[in-house]
Amino acid sequence: MAPAAMHMHHAWIGGLLEHTLTIVTLCEQARKTYPSLNRDLLIAGALLHDTGKLEEYQVSTTIRTTPVGVLIGHLTLGSARLLAYRGKPGIDENTLLKLTHMIVSHHGSLELGSPKMPAIPEAILLSAMDQMDCSMTRTLKLIEEADGSSFETYDAKESRTVYLK
Repeated sequence: MAPAAMHMHHAWIGGLLEHTLTIVTLCEQARKTYPSLNRDLLIAGALLHDTGKLEEYQVSTTIRTTPVGVLIGHLTLGSARLLAYRGKPGIDENTLLKLTHMIVSHHGSLELGSPKMPAIPEAILLSAMDQMDCSMTRTLKLIEEADGSSFETYDAKESRTVYLK
């Protein structure tokens, strides 16, 4: 039921699941080009990167941000969820920290809200795949929604013109 966003991408019921599955698929495909990446870490990071959005948004007749979403945000919520497992028996500290890093860095830059820049290869790839899916989904939706009266539309969120024909 969860959306992935209010406006930017996958802003519909079930959008979070659709986005997450696409990210897993993109990471699997990209790993064929970069086989030295840790597959388990990459796929786990892809599955967990937006789990904080389960608390960030609420759905009724519209998609709204929750108070915890406004004040804390999904990067922090998702990382806190994982960090709660630190020190538990059977939990590998290094893997837990890498997964947490993937969550907090997946927006790719400080300007886009990540408190840390991606610092491990799996985090760099996850961030790139997340950005690609967001941009492609947004662009394809703009093309789909165009009324056909123009050969272009302007995407103010991405600060670019999209050619429609």
